[in-house]
Amino acid sequence: MDEWRSPFEILGVSPRADAREITERAREEAADATTDEEKQIYVRARERLTQHPRTRAVHALLEPPDATYDLGDWGRFERRFRRSPFTIGALSRNAPDAWPPDAFNLLPLLDLSAPGIYPPRDECETVPPVPMPPADLGPPLSVRELL
Repeated sequence: MDEWRSPFEILGVSPRADAREITERAREEAADATTDEEKQIYVRARERLTQHPRTRAVHALLEPPDATYDLGDWGRFERRFRRSPFTIGALSRNAPDAWPPDAFNLLPLLDLSAPGIYPPRDECETVPPVPMPPADLGPPLSVRELL
């Protein structure tokens, strides 16, 4: 999957980084990884840069001049919180009336935000969706017809 990417890019380190910095970054990234496959990507990137000096030299030569991969604070935040701490199941347990098939009925959500202001559901009339007739667009245009 990430075999075509540079190990410097995968780990987010400069080609001038030493082995200690590379190992530390690989350990941090592997700890933040959510699957074994992601962990293996970071382990392989570390191995490609620290095990054989010739392999590291080849990767360093293939890097663009002055390449920097430090994403700053936002990048670290993004890597740390790749997945939302909330799940659809947990959210749906808290608002069972607002889940499909009543997905477009906003009264339960409004009642959660401001209870007592809106009338009860049985007093409100819901409008059925308007059916859309199929459109006759004809045959698709070819590229020659557009030019």
